[in-house]
Amino acid sequence: MIVIDDGSDDQTPEICRSLKQNGYIDTYFRNDVRGGKASAANLGLRYSRTIYHPFGCRLFVRSDAIENILVPFYFDLNIGAIGGNVQVRNYKESLCATLQAIEYMDTISVGRISTSELGIYRVISGAFGAFRKEALDRLGGWDIGPGLDGDITVKIRKLGYKIHFEPSAVCQTSVPVTFKKLIKQRLRWDKSLIRFRLRKHRDVFFPNDSFRFSNFISFVENITYNLILNVKWYFYLFDMVVNLSRNYFYSSNEASYKDSWNPQKSSKFAKALKL
Repeated sequence: MIVIDDGSDDQTPEICRSLKQNGYIDTYFRNDVRGGKASAANLGLRYSRTIYHPFGCRLFVRSDAIENILVPFYFDLNIGAIGGNVQVRNYKESLCATLQAIEYMDTISVGRISTSELGIYRVISGAFGAFRKEALDRLGGWDIGPGLDGDITVKIRKLGYKIHFEPSAVCQTSVPVTFKKLIKQRLRWDKSLIRFRLRKHRDVFFPNDSFRFSNFISFVENITYNLILNVKWYFYLFDMVVNLSRNYFYSSNEASYKDSWNPQKSSKFAKALKL
């Protein structure tokens, strides 16, 4: 086990040195200046062998999760990366966290199982995933910048490797407990989607040497459901508010069945009441 300390300012160095002295971890490295996730992951990649399995210290994994996420590599040599099944740990802390727990279980997990079976699984979660070192070495590791999880997944797909989702490799992570923090997180995700799917990897949409129909479908599905429909929701919400306001205004001012454009359309009951 390799532990990378990316410029922490707490007791992490003392804890990690103690773990190494007692044989619980194999290697410990510390960056005096924080370089970010990509920098730490690339440092660990240099000393890894065969399969590289980076995950954060705030992650809680089941006892069999690491074994389950590694097994598919040995059954299919064409698999380049495997994503784990991320669930919410702090779901009891707030309504916001509870709603995300439902989303992670019913939407994200089920969606990733489906896209994995269809061969269009598009992103390995940065919280829990495993990568074939050979593929990462060919790519030179992670690029520094936002959206690096989706970026490295797209690059591995371009090399011709399969991307697999393993539902039995369960881990738990902490999610934002307020809607304000949740909005910031999702806006960051949307920005990274535009950055690496519509800009950096736009060549996926055009015929070239690395073009694959599965990659094309994966991009179209991602952009449609995570960008276009998200933007359309705001137009729908605006249209709904305008129409409801208009209907309320007319209903409060027109209290009869009388049709001023065509009086013959009024019912006989309305006519009897001279409405």
